[in-house]
Amino acid sequence: MAPKKDYEEEAFKKIHAKFGKASQTLIKEFHELYRKVDSKSRSHLYYVSSENFIKDCANIIEESYNQGKYQIIVTFDLRTRDLAFNLKDRGIDLEEWLHFVDCISYATGHGAPPVFNLFCLNQPDEFENIFYYTIMHLLKLYPENTTVSVISPSTFLNYSNYNDVGVFFHWFIEKLNERGINVNLLYREDADNILHDILQREVG
Repeated sequence: MAPKKDYEEEAFKKIHAKFGKASQTLIKEFHELYRKVDSKSRSHLYYVSSENFIKDCANIIEESYNQGKYQIIVTFDLRTRDLAFNLKDRGIDLEEWLHFVDCISYATGHGAPPVFNLFCLNQPDEFENIFYYTIMHLLKLYPENTTVSVISPSTFLNYSNYNDVGVFFHWFIEKLNERGINVNLLYREDADNILHDILQREVG
């Protein structure tokens, strides 16, 4: 299942536009460091309590952190700051260990949350930018020690449709897994059941 656009190609175009000649070195390093691995990493879909959503998301992220994993958090939930400070209260060094891609704050008029290592999308359905900003974080990290967690992916449906969202996550998870990176999908228990079933097939 392929997306309408090659998001990877689009992301590398953005890297080239941002870094000019230096982009060739960055992209070469990315492909060398994140070369395809023989065995795919695992991905997981967590059904998270709506009542204690941020706390329970923090529990899952903390568990991964305790295994020595850097965290890239792609979030469609407005409470990026609350999540970051919940993790900080647990003794996690936000500046070193946490890296955020906030897909929702700008679109809802809330502005950028005051957290370290943050990229913000203008709109949640900028698919290639989700991958682009994830790559920008990955260029500073190591695949074997990195987990990508997607917070509240069902919110995506407010800005796109089942088909586009399902295709994107299929592609996004596959691209990261084949390079040795685990992906955790943290799904609200009261959210859309159809998308949940679609994502459940992706993590297998």
